[in-house]
Amino acid sequence: MKRLILLLLLGFSGLLVMAQKESGIVYSEHDAIGKTRALWAAMIQGDKEKFCSFFADSVILVQNDKMNNLLRNDMGRFVDYWKRFTKAEIKDNPPAYPDAIDYKPGGLWVQDWIVCTGRDTESGINLKMPCHNLYRFDKNGKINLLIQ
Repeated sequence: MKRLILLLLLGFSGLLVMAQKESGIVYSEHDAIGKTRALWAAMIQGDKEKFCSFFADSVILVQNDKMNNLLRNDMGRFVDYWKRFTKAEIKDNPPAYPDAIDYKPGGLWVQDWIVCTGRDTESGINLKMPCHNLYRFDKNGKINLLIQ
């Protein structure tokens, strides 16, 4: 009886292991994560050319369920907007941290959770805005989709 129960448990365990399917690899350290951090650093520094250099020629931007097809240089509007802020910072939002996910059929994605802070010089309002971003990278290592 003990052998039968042991065999059943081993057989069931084997079925569970075979039922799992890997779809990609998750990285906590990856070049693409460094690119997303450098992207936001360029924005805070007001370097529109460097900021736009991280994007593909054509970019899909999705913000709050609104999708826009933009050209690389159109992404510079982020930099223009942030020029209004003093003491601007973009930091990780712990306990979350960025991940790079290399999906076998779907390519390379990065997701991060950040907090944007600063003081709007026009309104005087202090901003503290948590944001979750998803970035899809093309084969050239450029961002071709940004979902916020």
